[in-house]
Amino acid sequence: MKTTLKCLLAIAISFSFASCQKEIPTKLTGYFYTTDLPSDDVHYKLFVDGVEKGYLPYYGTGIEKLGSIDSTMKMTALKLEFMSGRHQIQAKDASGKIVSSGEFYFEFYKNKTKSGVTGGIGATGSAMFNSPDEVAILLAKDVK
Repeated sequence: MKTTLKCLLAIAISFSFASCQKEIPTKLTGYFYTTDLPSDDVHYKLFVDGVEKGYLPYYGTGIEKLGSIDSTMKMTALKLEFMSGRHQIQAKDASGKIVSSGEFYFEFYKNKTKSGVTGGIGATGSAMFNSPDEVAILLAKDVK
């Protein structure tokens, strides 16, 4: 009886470990931008995980209409390298007010990839293009 119980327990543990997939850390290149036209009061600063990264440049195409990360976007967008996982993003105006925020996540596993943006304030979005390690990330006050 004890031997049968031990065998069943060993099989159950084996199945539970086999079904759990460990996330594979992956280095990504992010192209951050806004679709809000720049003006005297519209110059957004990007913050990732609470750290200021620079000004968000204007690029006139929203995520849903963006077909790829082309050479113009690569020259225009704020390019940052980061590791996969979950990151808090914010765009703040000149007065320090948050105009767009959310959490973006990119998780890589042996047989699947999960990615997206969960919003908070304003419009946020992301899309992976060209290769699995390049992503466009939009922060704006309103959806365009």
